[in-house]
Order: sequence, then structure tokens, then C-alpha cells
Amino acid sequence: MKILVQNRDRNTHFGGDQVQVDNYVKSLINLGHDAIYSCDSNLDLSSYDEVWLVHINYDWSWRQYQNIRKYNKQYRLFAMYYPWHVHNSQEQMKELLSNSIATYALSNVEKGEMISGMQLNQEQLDKIKKIPNGIDETIFYKDELPKEDFIMSSGRYESLKGFDCIAKAAQELNLKVKFFGSLGDALFKEQLQSNYPNAECYDNLSQIELADYLRKCRLYVCASHGDRFHMGMSEALACGARVVNSPQTRGNEWFPGITIAEPNNNEELKAAILKEWNQLGAEYTFNIQTWNDVIKSII
Repeated sequence: MKILVQNRDRNTHFGGDQVQVDNYVKSLINLGHDAIYSCDSNLDLSSYDEVWLVHINYDWSWRQYQNIRKYNKQYRLFAMYYPWHVHNSQEQMKELLSNSIATYALSNVEKGEMISGMQLNQEQLDKIKKIPNGIDETIFYKDELPKEDFIMSSGRYESLKGFDCIAKAAQELNLKVKFFGSLGDALFKEQLQSNYPNAECYDNLSQIELADYLRKCRLYVCASHGDRFHMGMSEALACGARVVNSPQTRGNEWFPGITIAEPNNNEELKAAILKEWNQLGAEYTFNIQTWNDVIKSII
């Protein structure tokens, strides 16, 4: 099959979203499909079998949909970026969903947001499927080297990621913490380093460099105040790290039995960190899906 994978312009859209898009294309090719990426909403689609719209919001997706309809092509929708019901154009959103091959959510919460307030019929409801994000197993994998005594977290330098909550808890526990960020708020990063001398901040590492640190870290902590699906969790687990996650991060159902702690509750977060810190070497019983696994579940 020849598949076009699209999201918003990579010059204005970045981070985990673009990692997902790039890995969809890579895995489609790995599995024998002809796949390319483009953000052009006026592309000639005559030679494509399917179009995949990834991390969509209403305005962007409706423009792409007009071009898809012009060429009478089949399409799939992936991970609505905002709750559908906040838009005034619900009937158009229903049309997008109804005419898709399928529409994919990353979590129960995201699936619920798609359904909320939309008054979907059963045929429309059946279009909504749930898939996780994956990992690149050629980069994120375990090794046999001993762990080092530091906590790790990754994501954009912004208050949403809860890096300050992690740094505060780690400092009170006298533990070192390393943050691996991209772009984001320079002032937030500066204040993080100034307020918490136990914290080290790194910028814009490659995935290979990030994976090396994930294999070394003793504990990975996500203290997000609302991530859609924290990709770092999957990558950390694949590299053999113990983890603590936030209840506000969607997709926790993919990781049954992991320790959950409220980021804004310092005592709860510290207790969770100590619990997992002392679980060094313990194994989780669930599997982490690769990007190839995810694509195989789609087509």
C-alpha cells in the first residue's frame, strides 16, 4: 500500500508528536508499505491508497479533509488534539469520523473526549479504536550494566511537565535528578537550575543519547499535569527503568501496576519515589509495544 502520513507543519509542531509521525512512516516502510510524510494540504493524492492524519485538530484536519474528498481517498484519523465537543462545528467533526476507515485514540480518556457531547450513533462509535504509542526497539532496549543513582525525567521545559515537583521531592530525599528537555520555556529551565542545585538539565539530546541515559537511570518519574500520552514512560520501561507516573497523564491503563503519584502532593510523590527506588532489579509483567506492533494492529 502507498500511504501518506500527515500532520501540521513540523516547523511549528514538534516533540513527541513528530516522533510519532516519523515512526509511523518508518514502521510502515519496515513492514513493506510505501509511505511518506507531508504537511501539504494541497498535495496530489491520486497515487495514494490511504491518508493518515495524525495529531489532528479541527481547523487543520478539515482543510486536509477537503483535499482527501477531492481525490476520493480513504483516510484514518489519529489522536484528536483537543476534545471534540469544545468546537462549534460538531456536525463537521462527526462527518470526519463517519467517513474515516477508523479513528484512533491513545487512551480511555482521549476516547471519552471524542465521544463526550457528540451524540454519536453506534456506527460512529465503532469507528473509534484505541492504540498506544510504541517504542523503537533498535534504540530503546535493556542492557546488563549496573544502574546509576539518579532520577530522570524528560519532555519540554514547561510547568506542565512538573519538573519542579520532581526536583523538590528529589532534593528533600537527597537524590540527584537529571532532566532532558527540548525547546520550551527558557526562564522555567533557568529557575529550575537556580532553585534546585541537585538538578541537572540537558538540552536536545538525540534519541540514541536519551536511551543511553534511560538505561543508566535508577528511576524515571513523570509528574505531568496533563500529558496526552507520555512517550518517555514507554521508552524508560523498555530500557529497564523503574517508573513513577502521574494520575493526570493519560494512557496509564497501558502500564498496569505501575506506581502512580499526584505531582502536587509532595509527600505522596516522595513516598512513591522511595518505593520505586528500593525496587531496583524488579521486573514489570506487561509488555511494551514497538512501533511495528502498533502499525500491525492498524493494518
